[in-house]
Parts: sequence; C-alpha cells; structure tokens
Amino acid sequence: MTNLVYEHFLNGVIPNGTIYKFTSNVVGISEYLNNSIQFSIYPNPAFEYFKISFDSYQWIVNNISILNLNGQRIRNINPINNTIDISYLNSGIYYIEMKTEEGIVTKRLMKN
Repeated sequence: MTNLVYEHFLNGVIPNGTIYKFTSNVVGISEYLNNSIQFSIYPNPAFEYFKISFDSYQWIVNNISILNLNGQRIRNINPINNTIDISYLNSGIYYIEMKTEEGIVTKRLMKN
C-alpha cells in the first residue's frame, strides 16, 4: 500500500546521485475536512450577487462571511438561500468564508 502513495510522486527514471528525502506530513482534522468541502462561487467576477454551488455533497452551512484582503470581516450572512447580494460592495477582491459543521472553507471572489 505504501508504494502506491509514492508511485504518484516518483514518475520516470531517477538520475544517478539523486537523493530523495520523504517526510510525513501530519494533517489536522480541520485541514483534512477543509479539503473535502468542495464548492464553487459563480459568477466570478460578480457584479450584484453571487451564488454558491456544492461540487458533490450538500453541506449544511451555518454562516457565510465576506472578508476583505486584510482578513477583516465586512459582513456576516445568514445563509437562507444560495444567492448572496453584494451590490453594496466596492469593486475589488474579497474572500468568502463559509462555516459548516465539518469545518471552514474560503474562496476568493472578484467584485466588478
């Protein structure tokens, strides 16, 4: 089983004299869960609103926050539906932070 993991990373002929050092990365449960929550924001760039679409499983969303580039929370949104009004925002780049029961995920959104 271990060979299957390394087979993905070592592809081709290893040159003579090459030394590979393998280290194990310990992933916390929140990091693992964040990677498992897949969602999309569209349209992106957005003008007056954006929608959230889950790529596979329909996660239960507890809270959605809009953050500026400095990580400051601009607005908390109670997720009633998947369409979020952003007409009040200035043009720029924002982060959409979504809190679910499984963890927190963040996506970048461009507002025109």
